[in-house]
Amino acid sequence: MADMKYHEKIKALYGVPDVMVKEPERLLLTAIGRTTAWRMERDGKFPKRRTQSSNHVSWSMADLMEWVDNRDGGA
Repeated sequence: MADMKYHEKIKALYGVPDVMVKEPERLLLTAIGRTTAWRMERDGKFPKRRTQSSNHVSWSMADLMEWVDNRDGGA
């Protein structure tokens, strides 16, 4: 398990293939601010948010974990 990527460890440990996370969890997982995430998303460098309702967006945990595993040295 030591050579597994973080999102693979989460899936293996919890058996959850994917969950949707809100902004506070996205911030904790990625450690980048809301505006930076929005700009990176706009430029295709960050996972796209998914609209749940007119006032609610979320991100795929698997997409965020893959981004964290593959990012090149920071935001």
